[in-house]
Amino acid sequence: MTMLLLANTKKKGDSEDFGFVLSHSTNSNKKKDREKDCAKDLVSMLDQLPFEDMKAWCQMPRASTATRQVEAADLEKLGRAVADRVPKATVEAPEPMPCVLVTVSPWGPAEGRQAYDDPDLAILDRFETGFGEAFKEARRVSGLVRKQWFLSLIHAKQDTAAGLKPFCLGVGFATDRDVAKARALHAAEVRVQVLTEAMFVKATAVEN
Repeated sequence: MTMLLLANTKKKGDSEDFGFVLSHSTNSNKKKDREKDCAKDLVSMLDQLPFEDMKAWCQMPRASTATRQVEAADLEKLGRAVADRVPKATVEAPEPMPCVLVTVSPWGPAEGRQAYDDPDLAILDRFETGFGEAFKEARRVSGLVRKQWFLSLIHAKQDTAAGLKPFCLGVGFATDRDVAKARALHAAEVRVQVLTEAMFVKATAVEN
């Protein structure tokens, strides 16, 4: 699996808001092909969402709610909120995908740097405190951090017969399965406030 993550930190008085968008691909054995798939999906999201609004970004829940169990009633409530925004749209929440981080690198001018203040390591710490430092040491010795991660996704779906792609409404990434689910639910609950019909596009429109 290859993942591409774009983060946004916005100052708000003495505090800050943190949001991210994430695309992933498991469609090819070739890393470059997976990276291209991720880039296409990310560009599509940039076209679809009003990213000047923080509600368009996937956001993290507070620590006090990050470990709550996601129940069927939570998804039903989210489904009603989705249908209020886009009639006949439904919600789908597959089981989180397990993965192990083998390599992490910044995308852009910072690529190749190995200092702890690398943006990729700082972002990892947002999802798991201390993981950036552990990954730094693993890089130094050409090793791995033996810790499993889970990628949880919540999709809003329209009529698949019309060829419309599901829209990724919420993303959760964590080293605990239930935390990943709770983070995905929180992100979807925030993001549904900006959901519109226009965010559902035909698959061929994205591929071309």
